[in-house]
Amino acid sequence: MAVEEDKVQAKDIQRGRVMIDEILISLRRSVEGFINSFRIPGSTRYFEPIVFATVIVHTPFFTTPAQQVLVQGWKLTKVNVVEFLSAIEKQLQLLEDNIAHVSGLVHDQLAEVRQRQADSEKLVGSLFEENTEKLVLPSKTEISMVSPDSGFINLLRYGMLALRLLPPSSCPNLVVITDGMITLPDIHVLDSVLSQLRNNAVAVSFLHVGSQFHPHCALGLVPYVELMQFIASATTGSYIPSPPAVVFPDMPGKMNIYQISFLTWSFMKGGLGIEPYSGELSKGEWCVRNRRFDGNREPQLLTKKQSEDSLNVTLSSVLCCRMREGYFVKSVYLKDEAVDLCLVLPWSNHIYIEYYVSSDWPPTESVRYAISIKGKHLSSTI
Repeated sequence: MAVEEDKVQAKDIQRGRVMIDEILISLRRSVEGFINSFRIPGSTRYFEPIVFATVIVHTPFFTTPAQQVLVQGWKLTKVNVVEFLSAIEKQLQLLEDNIAHVSGLVHDQLAEVRQRQADSEKLVGSLFEENTEKLVLPSKTEISMVSPDSGFINLLRYGMLALRLLPPSSCPNLVVITDGMITLPDIHVLDSVLSQLRNNAVAVSFLHVGSQFHPHCALGLVPYVELMQFIASATTGSYIPSPPAVVFPDMPGKMNIYQISFLTWSFMKGGLGIEPYSGELSKGEWCVRNRRFDGNREPQLLTKKQSEDSLNVTLSSVLCCRMREGYFVKSVYLKDEAVDLCLVLPWSNHIYIEYYVSSDWPPTESVRYAISIKGKHLSSTI
């Protein structure tokens, strides 16, 4: 299991915490939650997961020291979990000092460029206004930086690379601890990354730290909750906002929220596969519950049929091929010696590809299929 942390130097004003403290608390709660033994549902057998963890800290904008591997292939047990968390905390503090130093250097460079620009404007006056309006960093800067839209893609790619270095024949899970300030360059890059994740059967889960959006203390930083929910749904992962502490249930051996989220998997997805979080808000958090706001309404999805045809293959071959591509089983109907299945592929936020396949029952080497696109209706007003 690989755990990644998207570390942003920010403060949670609503809760009075620094973001690095939120990350450490969420990491500790999740690790202590899923390493416990539990009873397999429907049986009396207890199961204790064998977890190999790789922890990578990714800092947006900076490439050095942006990608830091704090732990690689650590075998987690109940005995060494305290040592594991202590090692992570010490290395995070050291990395925080390095990032603060690098940030200071970048700030000094920007201040120097602005000073040069101001001096040039004083000397040349308004003769070269068009050339001096733009603020250009020196071409030979000592600190490498990346655009913010490519940072999240790099984070997922580093996680896939880390999973390849773990023991084989394992269930790959990628857990991203982030404050949600993420974005993507375009839909084609997202589709490429999702295809790689699906082909390698990697489940991406998100632990969303920090408070919810508040208009008076967000400073323009709004967490991209819809993107995290979509990626988690498209890769059979989970989205957990404000990760809770593990409360041991009254029934011994019952699975907790982290074990259910990280260690269970299903081909079946009800509805469109995205379940909104209905947890309680913490004291002081802000939320819009007015259904008159368009953003709080359920999106209206329209369906357009693309094509239909028949194939001379078995039903099992079609299902294996489509599920390998990332399709989920939405519904199954068996009637009149025929079976109808609806498969759904989350392609983008509020855009889904539905694949309808029907065959005789018992199955024969002939199936019929139809492909439809379901997406959000965009209405424009003047």
